[in-house]
Amino acid sequence: MKAAGERQSERFDGPIAVLADIAANVEALEATLVGCKQAGAAAVFVAGGIAHRGQSPLAVWKLLQEHGARLARGTPDMALATITTRDVTPRDEQQRAALARLEKTREELGEVIIARLRRLPDVFRVELGSGAELAVMYGSPRDPMTPLELHLTDDELLVLVGDDTADVIVSGGAGVPFVRPLDGLTVVGAGSVGDAPENRGVERASGGQPNRAAHFVLVSPSDEGLRIEPRWVLY
Repeated sequence: MKAAGERQSERFDGPIAVLADIAANVEALEATLVGCKQAGAAAVFVAGGIAHRGQSPLAVWKLLQEHGARLARGTPDMALATITTRDVTPRDEQQRAALARLEKTREELGEVIIARLRRLPDVFRVELGSGAELAVMYGSPRDPMTPLELHLTDDELLVLVGDDTADVIVSGGAGVPFVRPLDGLTVVGAGSVGDAPENRGVERASGGQPNRAAHFVLVSPSDEGLRIEPRWVLY
């Protein structure tokens, strides 16, 4: 993965929301942002996976900008920002369709937004009012392309964390939300906004009732320290 901009950091006292893998699904993002607001989140952080694969990349980008979301860069974002149809020779129809979709997304976003995607930081660090540090990323501290996933053992997760000093590490590439306390730190999977595994093959319910899930994680101070809550909304 090519170099990004500098790692960014900010300080927040109130609850914050972390979400990931929006996959250009503006309908899911709209519902998730409503859920974040209702949960009292003072800021929204995105752990990568912003505009790839879905139908509404530009609408997703604009909505995130309107809400002042802090964005970290994930593997899908870097692929979108750097790979063109000139770089890859497709081996089959599936790859040809994926490349065509990628090129269409690049055209919709335009060169200015593509350049901004390319410059996003791999890691966004948050200093919380409690004094704890939270690191938001798509992958892991050791490898931005390898996410911290639920099925990994504690030892495997610790290897991927390495010597990172954050108290809480939120990984965006896991797909499935989880919270795992580990040897003085907490590893969190942010889940997926636009491509949650439980939605695959699920069609819109009759009558337009929401029946698909979108995930986010709420991190808030409490008397016991930090409260980390995987949440979901329907859309």
